[in-house]
This record gives sequence, structure tokens and C-alpha cells, in this order.
Amino acid sequence: MSWTCSICGGENEGDSPACTSCGVSRVEGTKNLPKQSSPPPSKLKVEFINGPSTLPGSKVELELSTFPKVTIGRGTENVIIVPDPEVSRKHATLYMEGDELFLEDSSSTNGTYVYDGESFKKVEKKTKLPQGAVVKLGSFTTLKFTAE
Repeated sequence: MSWTCSICGGENEGDSPACTSCGVSRVEGTKNLPKQSSPPPSKLKVEFINGPSTLPGSKVELELSTFPKVTIGRGTENVIIVPDPEVSRKHATLYMEGDELFLEDSSSTNGTYVYDGESFKKVEKKTKLPQGAVVKLGSFTTLKFTAE
């Protein structure tokens, strides 16, 4: 089995006693661990943080194999329906590419925003979402997304 050096990121043969790129010993503590692949997320958890009176605190769990693309909007044809007049009929779409979660605004009237730790930034194009991303639809409805 090959292993990846945590110091320089170099790929090494399984029986190599040291990194062939930087020379660091494989047995030096836990610095050089075998690369472990984890299965891609299979579920999307959605939590309503803010929204119309019946939604805050509500949680939805979706199987990504059943819903490879999750549409969000006010219209009944969406996977996640948000009864907020500021949310467009088809507001945004979430989907996985490999093990990464992406969000696209569907030309909504009032915009889609992702919280970056300081403020909400408008989604202008395909946007990679971090784990536990907080997203605002329009100026009111706020959701948290976690892929597991």
C-alpha cells in the first residue's frame, strides 16, 4: 500500500522507509500515515435556522442516491419547499460532485447567499459548500447543510 508524507504531500511506495521527496522518516511519530479514502457522503441534512414561523428548528434528511440534485424553492415541484414569498419558485440547486457539495442559484429574484464566517456572500456561479454551510435564500430564510 502506498503512503503520503504529511510533511510534503509526496506519494511513496508502501515499503519505503522514508519520503522520497523530502527524506522524512516514515516511522517519525504519526507524521506519515497511509492515505485513507472515505466513502462519499450518502446523506444531506438540512436544518432551517430562520424562516417562516413553522420552519425554524425543522430538519430534513435526504438520501443523495434518491435525490442526486436537490432543488429548493417556493414551488411544489422542488425537493425542499420553502413557503417564503422572498424565495423564488425555483430558487437554488444543491448537488454532489465526488465528495464535495455544490450550490447554484437558479436565477432567483432575491438571491442566494453563503455565510463565510463573517458575512453572507452572494452566490454568482457554481459554489463549493463547506461542511455545515449556512445559506440564506433572499433576506430571511436561512438553512444549514451537512453532507454525511
